[in-house]
Amino acid sequence: MISTVLFASIHFANGGGIGSVVEILPYLMLGLMMSLAYILTGKSLAYAYMLHVANNGMALLVLYTLAPLLPAAGV
Repeated sequence: MISTVLFASIHFANGGGIGSVVEILPYLMLGLMMSLAYILTGKSLAYAYMLHVANNGMALLVLYTLAPLLPAAGV
């Protein structure tokens, strides 16, 4: 549980702060999944790393495929 909260909080350590539960929920869920992967695989960090890489890869894919289709902010 501590590692899940630490994982989520480290993503907001840059000074932005947490605005709502909706902002931190994805990080809590991924932290929980990575913690469970660590425990269920006999304490191997490899699967937790793979989950993190897959999550970041999906985020980049969405960013680069959908962001150009959205209207520009401030226009």
